[in-house]
Amino acid sequence: SREAVEAKVHQIGDNSTDPILQELRSANVLTVGDSTPDGQASGFQVKVSNPAQLASDQTVTEPLVAAVAGAFADSLDVVKPVQFAGSDDPEGALYTQAISSDTLGASIGMPAIKDSSRDFLGGVVVILKDLQPPVTIEEAETRIARMRKQPDFSAISSRPTQVVGVQLADPANPAKGWSSVAVMVTEPAALLSKVDAATWERVVAKPEWQLIQVAFTSKLSLDQVNSFSPVVAANLAATAIVAIIVSLIGMILYIWIRFASFRYSMATIVAVSFNVLVCLGALALSLRIDGTSFAKMSLMQEFRIDLNVIAALLTIIGYSLNDTIVILDRIRENKGKKLFASWANINNAINQTFSRTLMTGGTTLVSATVLYLYGGPAIQPFAFTFIVGLLAGTVSSVVIAAPMTYFKGQDHPVFGLAKAGSGGVVNPTPA
Repeated sequence: SREAVEAKVHQIGDNSTDPILQELRSANVLTVGDSTPDGQASGFQVKVSNPAQLASDQTVTEPLVAAVAGAFADSLDVVKPVQFAGSDDPEGALYTQAISSDTLGASIGMPAIKDSSRDFLGGVVVILKDLQPPVTIEEAETRIARMRKQPDFSAISSRPTQVVGVQLADPANPAKGWSSVAVMVTEPAALLSKVDAATWERVVAKPEWQLIQVAFTSKLSLDQVNSFSPVVAANLAATAIVAIIVSLIGMILYIWIRFASFRYSMATIVAVSFNVLVCLGALALSLRIDGTSFAKMSLMQEFRIDLNVIAALLTIIGYSLNDTIVILDRIRENKGKKLFASWANINNAINQTFSRTLMTGGTTLVSATVLYLYGGPAIQPFAFTFIVGLLAGTVSSVVIAAPMTYFKGQDHPVFGLAKAGSGGVVNPTPA
């Protein structure tokens, strides 16, 4: 079950003094692929944060992979190494050939093999001979596909591949597998008909040989490992900050033009900023109360900022922006041709849109609550952030954005009282 896997992963961090492995104490575990309603699955994804003191040139992949693979050694689907002729050759020039014919056999000098290679013309075929132990076609394809998911081979992860059996280990018993196979691969952007032989060798043949070499000779325990260095994370953060600043400037300009008032722009930006800050504060609070009785009762865990949380924040920005503009638009209508809105204009606008705000926010809150309760660990961070932002957005539209459109010189700061020209009071307007 997911809970059992998560508990075991957290235990690795609790029992370690290594600052890298200690990050496993707060690792997030999600199911991958099909799972049962009670959270049982055959595949899991473990998300681990980089330690704060990690150097820019330091990686956490190797110790984390070793620790997790060691803890689950009895449960993992471990792929054992397979040796073959030339498996220790770093270049592999003797075992790679260009595909120059419509049939594979004609390209490798084995006319008996009639398999079509038309879709791989201009690509490369890698011949693996004397495989020990023999492999099935499905096993060979799985090994190669798994290796293409690894970060070291991300540049060639999408290349079309086909494995063809060349020689059976025991012709009398095909179930034992193949002792020799051919792997056809093509790269449409670097076909031999488009580039010179040296470029083809460097871009197509050699990388494929290295991938297949590692896929067959390495002992693989984890299906996929992805890591992001602190430098990459810092660059992404800087890009995100620039994007936020540009979007805020765009929002200010749009609302300024739409309402012909810079005051309305600032009211909207302050309200939206308030919503985001409240969401971030709630996420930080979840780290503090994780493991407490309140957290268990409310299904809270250590919600960390990932793509799901960022998606929730962006959704909340859009939702609260729409909610705020609805109220501001009603204030603009109420003030008519006056330069600024009075307390009465603002109060009436809030009352006139209040039922709409409650109905819209209430129905959305019900949907978000269902996602939080029954969406599972993968969707809970999104739902939690969205619920907090929804409540904050509803409050900020009424309590922050609307009052900021008031101009003190328009009337007395008591609902319904307006200044007369010489200080007298004219007929009051009901609040």
